[in-house]
Amino acid sequence: LGAGKSPTHIAAKVSVGEDCNLTVQIPLEVFQLLCAWRGNSYKAAAWLQARIMEVASLSPEAVTHYLNLMIRQQLPTAERAKGQREPLDLPRVEVTPCVNRPPHLQHFAH
Repeated sequence: LGAGKSPTHIAAKVSVGEDCNLTVQIPLEVFQLLCAWRGNSYKAAAWLQARIMEVASLSPEAVTHYLNLMIRQQLPTAERAKGQREPLDLPRVEVTPCVNRPPHLQHFAH
């Protein structure tokens, strides 16, 4: 994961196949919570990549929805374990379409 254009987000390219990369924009606040939950940035990045790979064959919109769902499902549990009672209001992670998608897979981008 590397710094994106904005200091409020982290940008990551995730390879999901030979000719396909997804770009993931992760709000810094969300990534910091994932790092605290998983233990460090390496483990947080690995957790994110594993969740993306679970649904990598789906559209970027579906990957975005799934990733946000998994984050919202896991982080409140971690925060409750620390004693926080308020539900987390987290900014959304965004996934943009594949780059260099083969022509026979173009229909999956919509």
